[in-house]
Amino acid sequence: EYAATQTVGAAGTVATKTIYVRLMATTPVGTYSGNVTCNSTGSAGATVTIVASSVGKKQLTISGLTGVNRVYNGDAGAEITGTPIYVGLVNGDDLSVTGVPSASFSDKNVGVGKTVTISGFTDPNGNYSVTAPAVTATISPKEVVIVDLSAANKPYDGTLSGTLIGTASLLGVETTDQSSVVLGGTPLVSFVSASAGLAVEMVVSGYTLSGSEAGNYQVVQPLGLAANIFPKPATIRANDQTKFSGVSLNMGPGQTQFTVIGLVPGERIGTVTLTANGGTASDALPGTYQITPSEPAAPRTVPINSFQALNYAFTYIDGILTVTQAPTTISFSEWATQNGLSGSDAAPEADPDHDGVSNLMAYYMALDPKGGQGMVGYGLKAVSDSSLSLTYRRSKGVTGVSATVQASGDLSSSWNTPSVQESVVDKGTYEEVTATVTTPTGSTKMFMRLSVAQP
Repeated sequence: EYAATQTVGAAGTVATKTIYVRLMATTPVGTYSGNVTCNSTGSAGATVTIVASSVGKKQLTISGLTGVNRVYNGDAGAEITGTPIYVGLVNGDDLSVTGVPSASFSDKNVGVGKTVTISGFTDPNGNYSVTAPAVTATISPKEVVIVDLSAANKPYDGTLSGTLIGTASLLGVETTDQSSVVLGGTPLVSFVSASAGLAVEMVVSGYTLSGSEAGNYQVVQPLGLAANIFPKPATIRANDQTKFSGVSLNMGPGQTQFTVIGLVPGERIGTVTLTANGGTASDALPGTYQITPSEPAAPRTVPINSFQALNYAFTYIDGILTVTQAPTTISFSEWATQNGLSGSDAAPEADPDHDGVSNLMAYYMALDPKGGQGMVGYGLKAVSDSSLSLTYRRSKGVTGVSATVQASGDLSSSWNTPSVQESVVDKGTYEEVTATVTTPTGSTKMFMRLSVAQP
């Protein structure tokens, strides 16, 4: 064991012995030299000079620190956080970290896990030498916003496309980078809804950054923009119509006699509501009347028609209903045209309103082929136990049609043409006819019908 003195051997001859000399562990830093003195009883002492020895500083490191992530700000300065602690103290030393630290990145640019260099820590005393700790941190891109833009109002056009007003500029670029960050790209501007409305929100994308410092920034696309989509001006005009006295004309919802101008391509109106200030009844006097359109509605189509009335500012223009005196006679084809029938709906056997009355019968009886009134108010009635009557209408203007009252005893035998007694009431443009027949002797039942045909 090491000690301040050593005893070697006993009296007499001493064998060769190697003596090791060292400095104490607690010896301060420095250079040391000296002699070793040997003494023995009965002999002269001897002094041996030893080689000089040095004690160097103990290296310390520092733990307990981390780098602080931050957003790009144009310089390389960094921040650290935590409580620094010496690592490597010996001999029971308990020392506090000294010095005023400062930290910096290797450069100012954006990066992940960048090295942070720390300086400013000092040696706690002359026996130690501190090695600066190494930590890392991240510099994130700085967000810059686009300013000096506003959204343009537009009339409804059926699309989401929008327009910006102003010259876009950047807010938030560091002063030293102003000339090295350029705003560019092709902006795409869209409304969130194509429908007419106030303060409709816009979505903008497509702006980009370029320049030598662009990588240190992240552009935020314009936010909070909104504009008005105004209803598109359009015009609906009621078509002019004509009819004869004695003919009724349907009005109301679901009418197609109109013309529209100004709709967006691809949109169309199926029907409108038409109202007239007179002239629609069969007994209307000759003259002119106003037809007023309103309440446009989209047709039911596949694919769905995108028309919505709220997207338009309609101007409604009245049409003219002209009522003229009915001619003495009118052919079936003329009658069909005047009543708005066309195609298969204009055939004599057709029944456009599905009321059980064919066009030819409606023509003969001066009925509206699209009115859906059927034979209401007319038909068979027993007059007495021995007679039966059939009441029907007969137009005064009908031509080219033959009509016959027929009777049958049981519906299974042939229909015959009996002797008929007629009573006629003049109703203006038509006659109300009551045809009465006598039941054959011995018959307990009889049926009647009106047969109308074109020769």
